[in-house]
Amino acid sequence: MSFHDGVQRFGSALGRLGLLLDLDRRRPFCRYLDGYFPGEFSAEEGAWALGHHVAQFCCTSPARLRAVGRLVDNLAPLEDGLTEVHRVRAVLADHLDDEHAGESAVRALRALLTGIGFDEIRPAYRAATRDRREPRSDRHLLHTAWDAFLDVGDMLDDDGAPPRRIVLAEEIALQRCEIAARLRSWVDALPESRAFAAEIARLRARPGRGAAGDAPEPDGTAWLIVRAEPLDGADPGDPPDYQVSHWLRHPADGGEATVSGGSVRVPHADFTRHVAELARREEAELWHRCECNHLGIELILPYSLLPVPLPAARPHSASVPRLAPLGAGHEIVVRNWDRLYDPDYRPSLIRLRGRWEELHRGRATTHWSDDASGAPLPDRLAGDDAIAVCVLGTRPDLPEGDEQLRTALMYGVPVVLWCTGDMDDRLRSFITEIAGNSGEPVNRPGIISLPARLRRLRSGGSDSFLSGGGREYDHSLSYLICLIYDDLAALSDLNSQNSPYSLSLTGRRARRTR
Repeated sequence: MSFHDGVQRFGSALGRLGLLLDLDRRRPFCRYLDGYFPGEFSAEEGAWALGHHVAQFCCTSPARLRAVGRLVDNLAPLEDGLTEVHRVRAVLADHLDDEHAGESAVRALRALLTGIGFDEIRPAYRAATRDRREPRSDRHLLHTAWDAFLDVGDMLDDDGAPPRRIVLAEEIALQRCEIAARLRSWVDALPESRAFAAEIARLRARPGRGAAGDAPEPDGTAWLIVRAEPLDGADPGDPPDYQVSHWLRHPADGGEATVSGGSVRVPHADFTRHVAELARREEAELWHRCECNHLGIELILPYSLLPVPLPAARPHSASVPRLAPLGAGHEIVVRNWDRLYDPDYRPSLIRLRGRWEELHRGRATTHWSDDASGAPLPDRLAGDDAIAVCVLGTRPDLPEGDEQLRTALMYGVPVVLWCTGDMDDRLRSFITEIAGNSGEPVNRPGIISLPARLRRLRSGGSDSFLSGGGREYDHSLSYLICLIYDDLAALSDLNSQNSPYSLSLTGRRARRTR
């Protein structure tokens, strides 16, 4: 079977799957792929056309074929015709491996990179991914340089730039002169290296760094990290005051620099205004403090502050009467204080790690807490580590929503979404397009990009997930959505004395904060 014939047979086999024959099932299929290849596919294509579109597009690299294989396994594990899909895909994958580098060369590269720890090549990894403005995610799952190589292979390459795996190989060669010749020989054997010969020559013309601690150029994003610790002393039923500390983290020589900005006591009613002013002040100083062009906001909030509508808060300016809300100008990442520091929630950390590992393996799903088709929410979350996104059926200031949110936090769900208003049909449709229906698969790129996508929507920008179905949405709906995004970046720093997440900087109270 020729490669061209294989692509045609692959497209036909996909088009015959029930997965693509039904419009309602094509939508999650396209939504998942959109996390890897934004805007490329639309559910409005017919099954036959979409199957051949996917085949033509994804048969250009092993990484794209792997993404399709994971998706089909998740969405159609028992369908007739699946065996044919995977049989043809395996033939195409073997052909692509031979075409891109040769099977023996891939094995040699794997052996070479498996022996190098990820921490040793972290600067090279950052250089290969510096254009991806995303919150820090599950990088703890990358243990070796080969893991990093596979990870960048699953990312969409930047248009007009050398493929990320070439950049990664060249950056490692710059650090590790003892293996530089073998890495560059592998790059030279790639067919696409000819198209980027000038760029590769420039990468090689730089002086070698030698030390793994040397950092790449700044990636253009600094993060304002704000932690609010609840204080004792409030009257029963009243919200507490908070000890609010903040830091600025930005790229710098040697990796990242984290600068403490101090700590003050803030009443509950003043918290939103305090964060808005912190963001405005830090952004005003950003030009002088580091070479960053964007400021993200990371919040570590106790339960009592989670419902606060921070994305809609506006900084105050005497010169400009109406500044943009925080959610339009900044990516906002909200972590839960209780999961990190309250011993009652400590069991959630093990489950949080397990759910991120399921995301890394491509087996994660969404669950709507008002889904009445299965077990009660605590039973469902306790027995299914693949649930990575939980959508609450009602807002947390109501008893039912309060119970749902506490349950999702206790059982380590990384991403929790809810509406500040009533869940009407518009909001339900909006959230479904972002997070999927109950039981649908979600992928790691889609999860990692959620804060950035919400920022685009809040500023009135387009989003390929929402535009792909041909529907228009009122951007103001995005301000009604609250999002908790707990990745694992904080966990590795709990015992670090200089980290904003350090346990030594908190009283570690074992009490409910609401």
